[in-house]
Formats: sequence, structure tokens, C-alpha cells
Amino acid sequence: MLHDLAAWLLHSPRRLLTVTAVVVLTGVLAVGSLDRPDRGEAVTASRPASDAPAVGENLLSERVTDPEAHVPVRAIRAVATRFLDGYVVPPDRRTRSVPAGLSNTTTPALWRGLRLTDPSALPRATVRELTIDAAGAYSGEVLAELSDDSILRLSVVAWERGWRVSDVRPEDS
Repeated sequence: MLHDLAAWLLHSPRRLLTVTAVVVLTGVLAVGSLDRPDRGEAVTASRPASDAPAVGENLLSERVTDPEAHVPVRAIRAVATRFLDGYVVPPDRRTRSVPAGLSNTTTPALWRGLRLTDPSALPRATVRELTIDAAGAYSGEVLAELSDDSILRLSVVAWERGWRVSDVRPEDS
């Protein structure tokens, strides 16, 4: 039987190369899968939970055993603050366009909309207070109370290149 298998394999150089390639590829994939944990296997965190994640850092690649145990409140607050620094215009300052720096803190969909926004429609106030309304492992809601007593609700999401604001809207009083 082994003789028949060897004869079949060596009958054609193309057959030999194809079978060799399949065996090598299967071996490489098997060895590569040893590095990844199974879905049910617990994985230790790659960073202590007390470390503050940097704004713009890709936290989606961070592995934790319980996603609910790791709520990145500091990262959500930091990206909301950076966004509001450009989005909310102080009353004494004039703007001719929506600040281009907002693109670094927003999702592409929100940025496309903001680019079309009339700069005079941006809120003219200062941020009085910032409150995390809800926070999860991959998203959060932030309320920003402005000096003109209006409130903005920001949706913050974990994005490919870090945390980004995906939506901003006035909160009904």
C-alpha cells in the first residue's frame, strides 16, 4: 500500500509539488493556530487595568478575560475632550470653517458630515462640565454641559485607530 502511494505521488512532478505544498501549508497553519487561544480559553490582559490607555491607541487588539471588567473611561473622556475643544467654539472666537483637527477624533462618517456643516452652526459656548453617561468595553456616551445651558450627547466608539466620536447631537432639556 505504501508502495502504491509512493508510485502515485512520484508519477508526476506536478502532483508531487501540489501534495508537498498542501502538506507544508497545513503544517504552517497548524503551527500558527497554536499561538492563538481558543475562544473559550481565558487570556490574561496585555496591560494592567490601572494603566491609562493613550488616546488614539488601538484598544481593539487588547485581550482581556472579561470585556466588562475593562471599561476605558479615561480614553472615552480624553477623546470627547479633544473633540469638544474643536467642535465647541468660544463665543469670542470667529471661525471660517470646521476645524480640520476634528477628523482625528471622529469616525469617517461623522467627519464627512462635519465637513459639510456651516461653521456658524457650531455651538458658541464653552464646556462647563463633562460627564460619562454610559461606558462599555467598546463604546460610551458622554454628556457635555455648555456655558449656554445646552447639553451635547456624544457617542464614542472603539475604532480601528483608537477611540473616536461617532455621533454628536443636542440633548433635549
